Formats: sequence, structure tokens, C-alpha cells
Amino acid sequence: LHVPYLDTVVSGSLDRTVRVWDPFTEQMTANLQGGHTKGVNSLTYNGEHRFLISTGFDHDAFVWSPFATCLLYKLQGHKAALMNCHAVEGTHELITADTTGVLKLWDLRTFGCVQTFQTEHTKGDLNDMTGFQALTHVKLKAKDPTQDKPDYRVICATKNIFFFDQYRTRVDPVTDDLPP
Repeated sequence: LHVPYLDTVVSGSLDRTVRVWDPFTEQMTANLQGGHTKGVNSLTYNGEHRFLISTGFDHDAFVWSPFATCLLYKLQGHKAALMNCHAVEGTHELITADTTGVLKLWDLRTFGCVQTFQTEHTKGDLNDMTGFQALTHVKLKAKDPTQDKPDYRVICATKNIFFFDQYRTRVDPVTDDLPP
């Protein structure tokens, strides 16, 4: 994972380590240990909070500080190995996905799970859920023309592709004036 803000590259490994590298000197600058008990397979960076998040065959997502090189928090709630994670750019949100097709939306301000949703896969298709090849979050034009904020869509893919729409709550205009 390239983190331009920090001018670093971060790697996760099946040996349970997360390492931070200087791409110019080609030297390791930090070894983040003490979190994973199983292999690491996905990394993401949240620029809003400057958190590095790693997931793997553990059932938890690990939130790290790349500055203090320490584990900050463990996001718990999945009941299967995590296959991917994605920090939603410009927000406080993180999306994690596990091998059973369960996705969770986390608020990184509180480290709490905001929403859990699941793919609609056919019976016997769970073997195809063992490797999310893509997990992303895209901004869409608002479906409600009276809203100025955009809608969003979560997209995850294995053998099949799944789309989840994330609508914003409609906010009606209000006023402090009393009627005459």
C-alpha cells in the first residue's frame, strides 16, 4: 500500500507482520507487531485520522498509528476471516469484508460498527467468497434532486459482483421563523 501523505509503502505478510518502508532508501522504517495472530492480507489508510488499518485471517481489523508504530484499536465483530478493507476517502468510514460475504461499515471516530450487510449469494456459492478481489466505495450523483449531497455505492467482487447503495438521509429545510 502506497501512502503518499507519509511518503511510505506499507506491506502486510502471512508471517503476521505489518511493515512500513521508505521507498527512497528501500529500508524498513517500522515493524508493527503485537496485533495479528494470523496472516495479513489487506491494508488501507485513512487520511482523515491518519490511521493505518490491516486485516487478515484474524476475525478483527487492526487500527495502527504509523507515527507511534503501535496498535491503537482492534475492531471486533466479524465471525470469519477478513478478506479486504477499504477506508472511504474524505470520511470517517471504514468498510471490512469477510469470507462469508458479511460487510461492516465502521465509524473511525468511535471505533463502532455503524451497519452490517451481507451479499446475496446463491446457496453453495460461499466458496467463491474466499477472496474479495475488489472492494471500493464510489460517489454517485444524488438520486433526490433536492439534495446537494451525493449518494454512494459500495462495490465488492469475487466471481460475482455485488452493489450496495448507501443513501443519505433526506434533510428537509427548516426555519426559525414562526408563521404570521
